[in-house]
Amino acid sequence: MVFSLLMNYQVLSTCMWIRYLELSSLLDLLDVLEERAHHMSTLPTLQVIKTVLEALKSRIESESESESESTLKRRLPQLLSLRSLLPDFLLLEDLTAVAIEASLPIGLDGSFLLTTTSNEVDFMTITNRAKARWSHRTQSLAFELDIRHFLHQDKFSDSTVRIISALVYRRCFLGENIVEWLGTESCSRRQINHLLPIFHAVLDSRLPQMISSSIMWLPYISPIVSALADQNFSVVLRKLGRSCIINILSNAGNDLSALLAAFTEEVNALTKKTVSLELLSLGVALASRLGKAVNSVISIVVDRGMQWVIDQYQVAGDHETNQLADELGMYPALFPSCWVLSWCLGSLIKLSSVSKPHLVETLLTVLIQDRFNHISALKLAVICLSRTQHKVCVSPVVNKTVVILTGCYSLLLSIAIYKISSNTHISTNFAPTSLLK
Repeated sequence: MVFSLLMNYQVLSTCMWIRYLELSSLLDLLDVLEERAHHMSTLPTLQVIKTVLEALKSRIESESESESESTLKRRLPQLLSLRSLLPDFLLLEDLTAVAIEASLPIGLDGSFLLTTTSNEVDFMTITNRAKARWSHRTQSLAFELDIRHFLHQDKFSDSTVRIISALVYRRCFLGENIVEWLGTESCSRRQINHLLPIFHAVLDSRLPQMISSSIMWLPYISPIVSALADQNFSVVLRKLGRSCIINILSNAGNDLSALLAAFTEEVNALTKKTVSLELLSLGVALASRLGKAVNSVISIVVDRGMQWVIDQYQVAGDHETNQLADELGMYPALFPSCWVLSWCLGSLIKLSSVSKPHLVETLLTVLIQDRFNHISALKLAVICLSRTQHKVCVSPVVNKTVVILTGCYSLLLSIAIYKISSNTHISTNFAPTSLLK
């Protein structure tokens, strides 16, 4: 008992001072501890290794990211070796993910160019990371990595997903391994937020096995559609879901009918108010690539989008009022959601049509009452009128509005362009109601 307490005290005392060691000393200490742990693993030794890894992560985060990635890449064999000693230590998996990703050119997966420690990106950070990673692009990982060890581990973390995705891009596996995994419970029981980045990497890699076995994606159509239409998921995940559906259906070949039927069923099962920018932009992409084959599902998406926009235009209050300068601003992050979805919906309708004329009638009525000074609403109305399948039966007031709709849109657009180019302060919050008299 006394010996145990003494050992615990020594471990705690040692761990306290480890945090102050320099990076080179930490790495030397890790070498000694790893060798000792593999020879005879004890709880105090493992605890000290954990402390060293925590201190290592802290030191690396204080360095420039390009240097820290290079350091971890050189230490990758050691990090993988420690997995058998610390199988459930998430910090070790974080460091492993950074080390493996360091062997990929930056932005290879099409993701946002974010740093691993912050959502803020500066030009010098991106440049340094890009140079360092590009210099490593032809280097092998210098040892065999079996992706199945990660695919079939009990628990997934965000770092596990990053490791698997990076290995997919590095082609550190056989295509049959992925096909086999997709059909197992080890894959189907995972959360969709963990599966989406992996699916995206697999589809983005254009593996021959993925193209020739498109039907294997059938069980995953439902969770992917739910994710890309769910506003509770991050924008990044919804964009990944959109990309997955586009790649699956575009390369479906003889399996297109079955996959498209499942996709249409899932979209139709969404609640009528479930609309996202990713769902609408997905419709645009599918209509452009597959044409008449997707008419059925596109009609559903258009109807949902029309109803959503109408509901948003009816919302009272200044928080939904779009200033033209904001609408045509340089930064998409400032765009009001209603404006963005209106323009995306308009693009989709240009490629298809509006199957329910009463939605156009309702849109025009709401536009007159609440949104006649909004360029996005006017533009959408003009598009809808030109793409409606059947004649729209409108009231006399709405009919009079239709005549001047295109003119009002052109007028407001000209004012907006002039205001931005000349940096004046002309008020754009006006409604040309006198034109209706």
